Amino acid sequence: MKNVDVNHTFPGFSTAFDVPAMKRLIEEALQNENKHLEVTSCEIADVKYEPEARCIFLYVVKLRDASTRKRWKQLFSGFLLKQKETPDATSQKTLFLQEPKIVLYPFPYDPVLTLLPEAYSGDVIKEQMQRSDLFQELNVRQVDISLLAYKPQMRATFLYEITSGDNEVEKQEWIAKTNAFKNPEKVFANYWTLWQESNGKIPMPRPMGFLSHPRVTFQEKIQGTRLGAMVDSESFDEIIKKTATLIGNFHSLQVSLSNTRKLEHEIRTLNRWCALLVHLLPELKQRIESLQTSLIPELERRVNISAPIHADFHHTNLLVEGTEVRLIDLDDIAWGDPCLDIGRFLSSLRIPSLRAFGSFEGLGAMRELFLETYLKVAPQNVRNIRLFEAASLFTSAGSAFRLQRPEWRNDVSMLLNEAEKTFEIAKEKTTLSLT
Repeated sequence: MKNVDVNHTFPGFSTAFDVPAMKRLIEEALQNENKHLEVTSCEIADVKYEPEARCIFLYVVKLRDASTRKRWKQLFSGFLLKQKETPDATSQKTLFLQEPKIVLYPFPYDPVLTLLPEAYSGDVIKEQMQRSDLFQELNVRQVDISLLAYKPQMRATFLYEITSGDNEVEKQEWIAKTNAFKNPEKVFANYWTLWQESNGKIPMPRPMGFLSHPRVTFQEKIQGTRLGAMVDSESFDEIIKKTATLIGNFHSLQVSLSNTRKLEHEIRTLNRWCALLVHLLPELKQRIESLQTSLIPELERRVNISAPIHADFHHTNLLVEGTEVRLIDLDDIAWGDPCLDIGRFLSSLRIPSLRAFGSFEGLGAMRELFLETYLKVAPQNVRNIRLFEAASLFTSAGSAFRLQRPEWRNDVSMLLNEAEKTFEIAKEKTTLSLT
């Protein structure tokens, strides 16, 4: 990573971004254990950086054993140590890169998600399901596990292929999730309550149960193409209208949930991304901090916790199968402000628009169609929706860096422009609500 004003908290910061250097260092460390191992490729998949606090990388590494010719992919989470920090002497299964002061954990080992190896073990899951009252009738015989997603120190998502039955063998595919900060029993209880209350009105995966150990929740795997991959479809306008109706009906449900999505969560997120962006792009400091300090008091003044919300509603959490739009990833459902969901979705359409059409405005008409359709189902104040949209655009600017998109600097600037323009609309004095 070039031309970034970096402090000296993490001596390995620049090395961690240098993919050829990391490829060489990882190979050297592995060859201390097995001289036949070769690193054939190395990529950065994710970066979590909190200036002065912590820095975590996720590397996707392809390996080859020259003696057996076996090839495989291995994830490594890299934890950057501070100047005077030393690696934990009790840590197992780690590689320590001494010169850049980087500790590497090979997946599934994680210092926070300590039960991850068990959640990733088919034998452990089979044994735990056989012991659980929830799955006694299933008669589990085998569990095959594939990793779908992983965020170090936070969460992981798996595909569990479950073979069960006595005389007749049955195979099922479930999505399994583990989270360092969420109680699986509570997540399942909320999801089950929503499932029952929706009574089939909201197309979504059926919740299938949970295991307290190793902290895993289950839901059925459903088919579909992610909405963001269909932006150039001839029927995308119909997909957008169905999506708007779906979330409008979701917000209209009368359901009791144990979680409340308080505004403090959004404010913490804004503050965290502001600190990161200012650190990475000091030339934009005035604009970034001005937008941050303007957004927060407006959000505090206008927030209205009044309905069940998805709380992570964006284009990748919607699947399209035939003529049906299906809602997925319901782990964060809570009682909250529905404008959060709508603003988040409108914001999220910018990136697939940019990829497919070369500009944010490629889906501008679809964003307006979504909003118009939603307001007919669940009336809201449009200025409040635009406010949450601006806040989401602000945090999306930081995500461009986190995911290490090749043009992340340009994306940050463009998304910041969008956030500023949208915030100006949110401040307009005219009433823009549809009823």
